[in-house]
Amino acid sequence: MKIAVCDENRSLCRQLEGWIDWYFRKENLPLQLNTFFSVEQFLQCLAEKPYFDIIFLDIESPQKNERDIAKELRNYTELGGGLIDFICDRQELEMPLFDLQPINFRIKPLKQEQIETDLHKACHILHEKKRELNGIVNDEKKTVLLKDVSYLESTDENICVHTLAGESFTLNGTLDEIEKKYDSHALFRCHRFFIVNLYYVYRYKNRALTFQDGTMIPVGREYVNRFKYRLHELDYLGE
Repeated sequence: MKIAVCDENRSLCRQLEGWIDWYFRKENLPLQLNTFFSVEQFLQCLAEKPYFDIIFLDIESPQKNERDIAKELRNYTELGGGLIDFICDRQELEMPLFDLQPINFRIKPLKQEQIETDLHKACHILHEKKRELNGIVNDEKKTVLLKDVSYLESTDENICVHTLAGESFTLNGTLDEIEKKYDSHALFRCHRFFIVNLYYVYRYKNRALTFQDGTMIPVGREYVNRFKYRLHELDYLGE
C-alpha cells in the first residue's frame, strides 16, 4: 500500500506517520509511506504521475487556493488516482473539494482513532475496487469490476447492471443471489428492486439516493434503518 502524507506542520506529519505505520503493522499489511511538507511539493510530485493508494492532505496553502487544489486533484482522480482524506483547521470548505468524494474531512487537532477509522474505510474501498462481478450475457461471460458498478436493478427475472461510464447490460440472476454471493462493504440493498454502490452516492434526502449524474434511487421503507446504520459505518453524512 502506497500512502502520501502532506502537511506543512512537520510534527503533525511525524505523528500521522506513526499512526499509519502502527495501523499497517497491526493489520500485517505492506506499507510505503511518502511525506511532503507543502501542497506545492505534493502537487508537483503528482504531475509526474505517481500512484498513491491513500492521500492525507492538508488543503490549506498560502500559495494555492482550495479551488485550484481541487482542480489539480480532480485531474489526478479522473485518471484513476487513489483515495483522499482532507485535513484542515476550519469547518468551512470549498464545494469543489466535496466533489472529489474524499474518504473524510478531518479538523485539527487530529486523533489517532479518527485516522484508524479512515484507514479502515479506505482499505475496504481499495479491496472492493479489485473485486469482480461475473455473469452471463447472451451466452457469453461478462466481467465488470465492482468499482465500476453504480447500481443494480431488478428487471423481471434478470438484473440490469448500471456502470459509472453510463453503460448498462443485463445479467441472469436475482438481487438475492448478488447479496449472497458478494458480501460487499460497498454494495447495499436499499430497495426490493435496487442494490447501490454506496461509494458513489452523492446525497441522501427524503428516502432517496442521488448519484453525481443526477440518477435517483429510492430507499424502501423497510430498509431505512439498516441503511442509516451503514451510512454511519462508512462515516457518511445524511439525514
